[in-house]
Amino acid sequence: MTVDLLRILRDAGWRVSQTPAPLPAAIHSRYPWLPAEVLSFLEGAREAINPSETAWLVTADATEPRIGFEWNAWELMSIQAAGSDTKWAEEIREFWNSHFPFANSVKDGYAYFAIKNVTGFPVVYGREPEFEEPEVVFSSFHEWQQGVVTTLSGEHSHFQIASAL
Repeated sequence: MTVDLLRILRDAGWRVSQTPAPLPAAIHSRYPWLPAEVLSFLEGAREAINPSETAWLVTADATEPRIGFEWNAWELMSIQAAGSDTKWAEEIREFWNSHFPFANSVKDGYAYFAIKNVTGFPVVYGREPEFEEPEVVFSSFHEWQQGVVTTLSGEHSHFQIASAL
């Protein structure tokens, strides 16, 4: 499924560099719990950006800001909003320690898809203004991949995918 989805994204006009490359060490150390299928998919491309450059996957180039945004931009915005409230900032960090944002979007506001570190590793969808209040939209990463395929093919549209990617 990994290579097929990257090919499908490329066929849909995404700029996909299918040069395998590991995610940055900082991501591996912060998210040691990431499932192998997620790592395999994201490390299968150096970059993956939609045609309008409003959505991108977190890949090996994650430490290079995409379209002016860091891979963890939503976390950084939330911490900035917390200001001097250290308790709130710590709650934000704890949230993001258990949610890996693998796809980011500015297509229709700031939004993301993330893997949640709980049994089954569901995919959540979050957006501004409350980044830390996402909803579970897929029960697994594989199900999210299937949702992207069916949305891009026009077979079935998933609202969150269509509005974010």
